[in-house]
Amino acid sequence: MVPAGSQMRREVIHSGGVTLADGITHFAKGTDVIYPNFGALRDPINYPDPHTWNPFRWIIKDDGSNEGEVARMKMTFGNFSFGTRRCLGINLAYTEMHLIVARIVWQYEFECVDKVGEKLGKPDEYDVKHHIVLVPNGPNLRFWERQM
Repeated sequence: MVPAGSQMRREVIHSGGVTLADGITHFAKGTDVIYPNFGALRDPINYPDPHTWNPFRWIIKDDGSNEGEVARMKMTFGNFSFGTRRCLGINLAYTEMHLIVARIVWQYEFECVDKVGEKLGKPDEYDVKHHIVLVPNGPNLRFWERQM
């Protein structure tokens, strides 16, 4: 996963500040807090085995045994920001992504034509340039029309 930006900055606005769930870490009013999207998406605490392609990790099992894990992943997925500053177009963006991915999978076959990460010594990752927005260098895919 590659978020558009590598981090989000927010200022603590509550008069008493904010104490995190650990009960120890406290941020006073006026403190700038930075949420590292890029790092959070690769943290095995948030996403077990984060470098493995596993779209089923987001689906709650029939017995509900992974419900807490799925809730934690959704809570840390900050690509559209959080709270009152959350992107107003999030639902439209999700709908468009679902339609585009469904159309591509239905109409085309595709494969990864390179392993950019192998050059970095990390075969399951690819290079990302940090600018104002993140610019991924790969993976490069080859598409061809599916024969039906």
